[in-house]
Amino acid sequence: MPTTYDTDPERLSRLRAELAPHWHDDHPRGPGPGRSPFRPDPDVSCTVCAGWARAIARFRAAEAAAEREDVEATSGAARLTTEAIERWLDLEDRLREHREVLHHPFRFLPEDARLRAAYVDPPADEQDGRVVYREPRACAGFTERSKGFFLLNRHRLGAIVAASMGDFASSRHAGGSEDCLRLYDESGRVLALSGCTAGYGGEGPHGTLYVLRLCGFPEGELDARGTTALERTVFGSRTFFLRREPGVD
Repeated sequence: MPTTYDTDPERLSRLRAELAPHWHDDHPRGPGPGRSPFRPDPDVSCTVCAGWARAIARFRAAEAAAEREDVEATSGAARLTTEAIERWLDLEDRLREHREVLHHPFRFLPEDARLRAAYVDPPADEQDGRVVYREPRACAGFTERSKGFFLLNRHRLGAIVAASMGDFASSRHAGGSEDCLRLYDESGRVLALSGCTAGYGGEGPHGTLYVLRLCGFPEGELDARGTTALERTVFGSRTFFLRREPGVD
């Protein structure tokens, strides 16, 4: 199964490494939930990329000053040496990749201010005896929104140790759960995503793969077609239960 841009395992592994310090997902029995690095606006820098954006702005200002031959403006600033230009281009690439993969889902959040606020600060549901954070029912079921909800609220959980997938078809029946993908941390807290599904090759399972890879679930063995065990599970099974050992991808 070919990977799409935002589910490429190497790309998501790099991005996850940048986010891990904010999520504490590599620290079993560690300090617990962190703080969200994101804001629900795709065009606003997050904690991770804000420094890159500031550095890029300085490089662009230095270039503009050099083009004007403004010696005073460039004095004391980093000169655009070959090394500096390489660093600049690297930051441009990292920022572009980061925002295209991690900020893009925020473009699909509901425009209604009340609903958008519920994506940023969802109430904890404790009816079944554990803390569950889930998307607002009024606008749940969209994959990109579920990805955005995950990114905005992953910090509410500690080290993720398991994931389960409910049958999305059952949610259409009266009384069926609207949750599909559920992520569990060591303390039993749950992040429930309704738009991430499994068992076919469409958008919902690709959203599930996006989330699981950002959580560090292992890929497993490749088959003769170059498909990983994780991909076979997500695209081939409508329901599943996966375990993960923190710190081991």
